[in-house]
Amino acid sequence: MKLSTDSGTLSSDVCVNVATTKGQYFKGKIESRKSIKSAYKNEDGSVKMRDIYILSIIDTDMETVQKTQGDKEYTPVDVAPGDKVTVFPPTRLNNALKQTKDGDTVLFTYLGLGKATGHGGKPHCFDVELI
Repeated sequence: MKLSTDSGTLSSDVCVNVATTKGQYFKGKIESRKSIKSAYKNEDGSVKMRDIYILSIIDTDMETVQKTQGDKEYTPVDVAPGDKVTVFPPTRLNNALKQTKDGDTVLFTYLGLGKATGHGGKPHCFDVELI
């Protein structure tokens, strides 16, 4: 089932770099989700919230990174099927992931940058499937 990309608790410190190379994919099971404060504000000045997701890896060729204690930079780390990772999705991927429930298995593939819209720069585009 295709999910539209249009308009819990945190339990992993390993992040998935979801928007790097066109054609890369991630297949995993959604374990939990959480809303966190964004660095941005809404038009009315209120704090803008951002969604993050914890997924168990089934298969991926996307880069996974981790910030070691005291470091400011992320470094690549190896992961295995079953490991839990955090996904900070760009808007269009988040639009699709909002349509899922905890326990669902998803497959998303990065399609690259789309055409610029009137709402900012070029969006990161994804093909997202509920498996």
